[in-house]
Amino acid sequence: MPISASLKATANVKLDDLVTQLSMLQATYKAKNGKYWQGLPCTATIPADGVAVTVNKTVRPSDQPESWNNLYKNDATPPQDVGIALDATLPVQLRVDTYARPNEAGYVVVGEVIESTRTYQRCINVGPDTYRSYDWTDVTST
Repeated sequence: MPISASLKATANVKLDDLVTQLSMLQATYKAKNGKYWQGLPCTATIPADGVAVTVNKTVRPSDQPESWNNLYKNDATPPQDVGIALDATLPVQLRVDTYARPNEAGYVVVGEVIESTRTYQRCINVGPDTYRSYDWTDVTST
């Protein structure tokens, strides 16, 4: 059974907003760090049936000091943290995966939701690996 149109539309708004924000932030992050920023899942659980769950913007990989709150410092005086704007609660779990190989790199914005016990995922690739993008797909473990 496919994801419902209403949940798909709600989740797409949040996912597409993150892609838009990252389109402006990732280039600066990569210029400062030599790689794209990775964002761990911003919610502790995957939201189910359209019920929003609390966002944690402080999670980060163990090998990266930046979280959702602070991708880098801007050029203001004094410098201010630049981060991702997320609602306090979200109906979709968001994360940002990265990949790199010699002379090529990219990132994948991933959204996940649960509906009627089924887990659905959408991936939006930014980079050379276009096969990493796909629309909402049932990824429920069997």
